[in-house]
Amino acid sequence: NDHQNMKTEQFRPEEPSLESQSQKSENTDSEMKVNWQELLQMYGDVKFIQEMADIFQKEVPQMLNLLESSIQNSDKKMINFSAHKLHGLARHFKVLPLIEKANNFEILCKDVNPSSNMFVEKFEELKSNFNQLLLLLSKRDSLVLA
Repeated sequence: NDHQNMKTEQFRPEEPSLESQSQKSENTDSEMKVNWQELLQMYGDVKFIQEMADIFQKEVPQMLNLLESSIQNSDKKMINFSAHKLHGLARHFKVLPLIEKANNFEILCKDVNPSSNMFVEKFEELKSNFNQLLLLLSKRDSLVLA
């Protein structure tokens, strides 16, 4: 148990605040925060969490780009695929506001014309939220334990 506490202490450096960095985002009500303690308890391994963060940092920009080009081409099949994949990726870090937005966007994909202004605005909002989490993860150098 002391070993677990030691791992947790090494794992929990200062949380970078996204409030000052989220000026682009109009969603000040839903801050993107990761509960590292909960992730450590759930996954049990810091290296596994780091691997997940690495995969997330590779896949999210690819999925956002795919989603954006699919929206521009009005490719409903790829829009649905990308939105579903982003929703799944959001769930790995248990960031509830992002999971909710990704889920809502996935539902929106089925019901709304992708060329509508509302759809494009919701995509930009979702993209901003994912980018906030990417920024937070990029500042987590201390996740790697020697």
